[in-house]
Amino acid sequence: MAAEQDPIERQVFIPARPETVFRFLVEPELMARWIGRVQFAAAEEGGLFRLQFTFGEGHTATGKFTEISPPKRIAFSFGWEGYDTFAPGTSLVEIELRPQADGTVLKLKHSGFPEATGLKFTPKNHADRWSHYLSRLAEAADR
Repeated sequence: MAAEQDPIERQVFIPARPETVFRFLVEPELMARWIGRVQFAAAEEGGLFRLQFTFGEGHTATGKFTEISPPKRIAFSFGWEGYDTFAPGTSLVEIELRPQADGTVLKLKHSGFPEATGLKFTPKNHADRWSHYLSRLAEAADR
């Protein structure tokens, strides 16, 4: 069994209430505004999602919601279709939302990276992409 990589942790301030930000994490039409094309997302514990990120054709992520606690926390399994080294269900994404003066602090932790994930799916690549997408989320939720 391969060893796990260190988790990715990101934090961003979003100038919107936690209830608004939470909707952008679970409602397909709002998710599509910041993350990509959502093919389906059943926002309930055990519900499945499938989405195609905007960074390239053929990069489709799937997973299962493992925790939904509106408007404070969401967690889901995560992996890539068609890649045995980072298959769906391989990793875990946990997001916490905390109210702050004029908005929300979002904390993201992505853990469970396998040691050898290939050049496309390294922890560094995921860290960079999460930073990019969280910035897009902040912009979308602020409109």
